[in-house]
Parts: sequence; C-alpha cells; structure tokens
Amino acid sequence: MLLGGLSFSSCSYRLSNLYSANEASCLNVSEKNEARVSGAVSFEGHGYNGLNLQAAYSPVNHLVIGGNYFKTSGTNFENLEGNQSLYEGVIGIYYIVPPSKKQNRKIKKVDLILDVYAGYGLGENFNYFTPDSFAEFSFRHFFLQGGLHLKGKKYTLSYALKGLSLDFTKGKIVNDVPLFRFKNLENDPFIFFENTFQLKYQLKKIELYGSINGIGSPNAAFLYQQFRFHTGIIVKINELFQKKKTNSKN
Repeated sequence: MLLGGLSFSSCSYRLSNLYSANEASCLNVSEKNEARVSGAVSFEGHGYNGLNLQAAYSPVNHLVIGGNYFKTSGTNFENLEGNQSLYEGVIGIYYIVPPSKKQNRKIKKVDLILDVYAGYGLGENFNYFTPDSFAEFSFRHFFLQGGLHLKGKKYTLSYALKGLSLDFTKGKIVNDVPLFRFKNLENDPFIFFENTFQLKYQLKKIELYGSINGIGSPNAAFLYQQFRFHTGIIVKINELFQKKKTNSKN
C-alpha cells in the first residue's frame, strides 16, 4: 500500500507513464553455443523515447539464458520530465520444428522456431508534475512469454505473447502531486499481456529489425502508453569469434 496515510488532491494534472514496456525477448537463439546481442531505440509518443539492450546465449541445446536493459525518458503533456529504468534476467527453451517430408523442394526453406521464456525484472520510475513536485516508484515484474518465429534465408517474422505480473514495491510523492491518479496502485499486482510483432532482415553477421508491441489491460490502463515501436540491430557474437579464430589459424 504505497499511499497509506496520504491525503488526496483534486488537482487536474495529466499523468506521465508509470510503466513503459520494454522489448520482448526475440533474439531467436536456436542452437548450442549461439550468442546474440542487440541494441535498439524505441518510440512511444508524447516524447518518451528509449534504449533497449539485450543479450542471450545457449550453453546447451534447447536452453537459453540472457539479460535485458531498458531505459526510457522524455517529457509528459505539460513538458515535464520523466524516466524509467528496467533490468531483467531471463531463461528459456527453444525448439526447431522438423520440416515435413512432403515439403515442396521448389519452396524456399523456412524454419519454424518455437520458444518459451520466463523472467524477472526490477525497475524504477520517476516523474515530475510541477517543477517542485514529483513521484518516484520502484517496481518488479515476473513474466512468461511464448514465441513463434518463421525464419527464412533473408527474413524472420516473429510473434510473441508475454504475460506479466507487475507489483509496485515502494514509492515517494513530494509536494503538490495528484494523488487520486495513484489510488489504483493499491490494487497491484497488475496482470496484463503484451503482444509483439517483429520483422528481421539478414545481413551476414548482423540483422536489422523493427517491431511493435502493444499492452492491453482494462484495470491498469492508466499505467502506460498502449503501443511502443522499436528499431535496432542484432549481432551474432559467436560467428564473429569463429571468423577471428579461423583467421588466426591461417
């Protein structure tokens, strides 16, 4: 209960984001010793832009471990600053569906990759409401994500469904802040889903990609923007090292 003992105000401020969604885990690691890292910028609207960094590695077949970092900042409707940071640890499994024996050889090969990830994240959110008043909160979330990926020679199309449980653990409100807008925080944890669509384009050791993710939850709609766009690059670390080793032997 973050607001216990505080009186409520009737001020009519517009609320900054209390939670911004980071990227889904869609690096598509699908074989032993494969390692990938990515960097992306994201756009949310109303001036809230962000940076996403991800890393994933498969130490054994069908197992992935990784980590994500997300930072967003910008201004709200009243041109006042706000920001959020989030750190995640993830673990997952993947499976490449074997091709059908009846597959038409004239059709270019497309791999179907299925994966499931579970993760835990810790974050902080800070928003100004006037030059002298602000609210800051710490939060944590748990998530379970399922993904389906169609991987061709040049393009990969991905869809991921991510279910989250979001809990605000502590917070501080200073000066003239519209407390009535925060009353619903007492109803946490919030359960909601994120849908992600992503398209990747292959360029030798790297991939370029764009994605969009949307959040849906009627009981927590005040928390966040509904959509966020991402564009970035994925680097295949293991292939870069393999090339380096080959050159050193020659």
